[in-house]
Amino acid sequence: MSASIPPTRPTADSTDPLQGYTGKLEHYDEAVERGRPRPAWQPLAQQLLTLGREEVNTRWSRAQRTLVDNGVTYNLHGGENGEASTRSWLLDPLPLVIPAEEWSAIEAAVAQRVTLLNTILDDLYGPQALLKSGKIPSELVWANRGFHRPLHNVPVAGGRRVMLYAADLGRSQDGRWWVISDRTQAPSGTGYALENRVVTARVWPQVFRDSRIARLAPFFAGLRNTLRGVAPQHRDDPSIVMLTPGPYAATYFEHAYLARYLGLPLVEGRDLTVRDERVYLKTLSGLHPVDVIIRRVDDDYCDPLELREDSALGVTGLVRAIRAGRVAMANALGTGIAEAAGMMPFHQGLCRDLLGEALKMPSVATWWCGQAKERQHVIDNLSKMVIKPAFRAGAMEPVFGEELSMSQRSELLGKISARPHMYVGQEWLPLSSAPVWNDGSPIARRVMLRVFAASDGRGGYRVMPGGMARVASPTASHVVTMQRGGGSKDTWVVSNTPVERISLLPAADGPVPLVRGGVDLPSRVAEDLFWLARYLERVSNTIRLVRETLRGGSDESDSDGNEVRYLLQALAIRTGTEPTEDLPYRILTDRELPVALPWLSAQAKRLAGSVRDVISDDMWRIFSRMDREIHAIPTLGSEQVSLLDLLDEVLLTVSGLVGLAHDGMTRGHSYWFLELGRRIEIAHFLSVILVPMTQGSPDPSRLTALLQICDSIKTYRSRYRTLMAEQPVCDLLVLDQTNPRSLGFQLAELHTHIENLPRSPGRAQLDEQQRIVLEMLSRVRLADAASLCEDNRLGQLLGDISQRLLTLSDSLTGHYLAHALPPSQPAGPPEPMA
Repeated sequence: MSASIPPTRPTADSTDPLQGYTGKLEHYDEAVERGRPRPAWQPLAQQLLTLGREEVNTRWSRAQRTLVDNGVTYNLHGGENGEASTRSWLLDPLPLVIPAEEWSAIEAAVAQRVTLLNTILDDLYGPQALLKSGKIPSELVWANRGFHRPLHNVPVAGGRRVMLYAADLGRSQDGRWWVISDRTQAPSGTGYALENRVVTARVWPQVFRDSRIARLAPFFAGLRNTLRGVAPQHRDDPSIVMLTPGPYAATYFEHAYLARYLGLPLVEGRDLTVRDERVYLKTLSGLHPVDVIIRRVDDDYCDPLELREDSALGVTGLVRAIRAGRVAMANALGTGIAEAAGMMPFHQGLCRDLLGEALKMPSVATWWCGQAKERQHVIDNLSKMVIKPAFRAGAMEPVFGEELSMSQRSELLGKISARPHMYVGQEWLPLSSAPVWNDGSPIARRVMLRVFAASDGRGGYRVMPGGMARVASPTASHVVTMQRGGGSKDTWVVSNTPVERISLLPAADGPVPLVRGGVDLPSRVAEDLFWLARYLERVSNTIRLVRETLRGGSDESDSDGNEVRYLLQALAIRTGTEPTEDLPYRILTDRELPVALPWLSAQAKRLAGSVRDVISDDMWRIFSRMDREIHAIPTLGSEQVSLLDLLDEVLLTVSGLVGLAHDGMTRGHSYWFLELGRRIEIAHFLSVILVPMTQGSPDPSRLTALLQICDSIKTYRSRYRTLMAEQPVCDLLVLDQTNPRSLGFQLAELHTHIENLPRSPGRAQLDEQQRIVLEMLSRVRLADAASLCEDNRLGQLLGDISQRLLTLSDSLTGHYLAHALPPSQPAGPPEPMA
């Protein structure tokens, strides 16, 4: 750090943001010591003093908007009705700063600990010498649902069961760090740590630039190289995927964020299948072999055939593929057993026996109640203990002995006596405090640090220089957790040497083969994009129809309200409801009605969330804006003028989304399926709302309203300087392929997009989808406006096209989106069950 920075700060200046901050007197404080900033914290303290409260607040407001716009979220579970709810990610602008010397000790200790845990796992799933010798009590293994017998003696690719590891650390009053828990199964937080770094560095660009803060990119580059190196096949260009439980997982944002950052397909269990003991990704063009899976799904959910039969998140036959050595898993299945708190009392002795050295960072003092002496110690000192489940699979929350009433104490002791091997007692660690920015000034909150390590591919581990600090919520008494309203901090590690700068895009040693079109698209992603576009267009079309209904037609509307009756009828036909006077307002505000705007917006945002890894950040920000605008639409008692203004704003937002997709997406499968969904939806909308035009005698007010809905009124007026007439309106909205809002235009676009879809090479005949579109397009191209306006021929054409569009949607789904083997790749005989 710079020696020119003064070690003290003014105390009389009322603009000093740190004035009066002392931390928690009974705790170690990360930022101050005896009222003065610690050396590593001084540059940031000086910057706070220079900027002042107002500027810090302004910068932080911009950063918080970035988090919201980027859709950085965390899903909370166990809320009302047991359903998950989405919460914006809580990040504090003040980082946790750790000096180089202190970090070196943390780094060495974490690398040693994960090496120890990996060695223990190798024994438990191999010779089990530790069980035979009694160095690990058998109850800690056989009673633990995290131990999976089908994985015994199953080899692991690359020789490392734990490729990615996380340790939760806490600092005691004397300044020492302790390990509170281990994460060896599918540790979360690396993506959030990366996002925290991006946002925090923008708040403090000068301090971050001038200080030697270690960068995070080398850690991720090393992780990606390690994953490539463990591939059992295709090591020059292995197929690596990230397996997620799906959008309802607590950390789904991180899954999508990391997949994009590492350049990996984000897949769900239903995207994968096992054939002949090989794992394949289901894509539009067939099955593609998968070499490496980095998983974010817990062990027992990964294979319903051999691990947990009721799981809908895994891949049937995955264990068989691993057993055959055809796919590598990171982390290996079965690693969850090492997270058991009941193992922690034995780590010190196991480290000496297995590694020949003492633990460099001990676990917080833990007593397993399966041993009589240790159990009695827990009972005698219950008021000083935190009681936890011995196994991670336990649903019990930590219980703080000092908070128990006499009856609660007796109940807990009864449970421990009945099943002692299921509980541990841990010494309560009074966590350190750190400053958290709160409405213009720092306040002290308790803090924990999650540190990450990844296999370096050479037998060792590389520790991320930093990590994700977590701070307690304002109401939490002891527990620091995101599920209870906790927040996070970026963690800055000050380096004594120049920081390593690296990009995840490796430098080329020679000419790089040029590639266009990207990778093949998983069929599930194609399906989500297809329906995402359809829901977006339903939002747009619904707004256009409701907006015109609220306006009461146009300037040329007649006085008896014919156009309003027509519009209500069209709205009712479109939504399958009754044409009541309050229908437009119900469509705008009813969150339970499946055809209403809030419901349609929620479906669109849900689908956008499921494809976060393939849409741009700008598109996601506009999705979020659209959802906020729709939920801001006022209820029935609001002013109609302001309501129309809001609808105009939402329509502009949706148009921006369409424009981003059109101008920003490469012309690959993602784009084609997005466009297919959009064109089918617009064409179907037109085929429905044009039907009332065919009923009764031509009505100028109805024709004008229809042109307004289809955004074609100005085109009509520029072509025809006469009154409204049925034939020119029919030509413009049905037949004219130069009008982007006409039925003919949609069918022509569908024909183009269908031709770009993958299909069996050498096929002589047209596919069903090609035939359907060509048939509809030919009928429109061969029609003329005059004949269509006679004898209800237009109504017959619209009805036929409406039905054929539904058939086309079903055909696309069955052929490309059903997640099954395409006709060109027969599945072969079924495999016998193990």
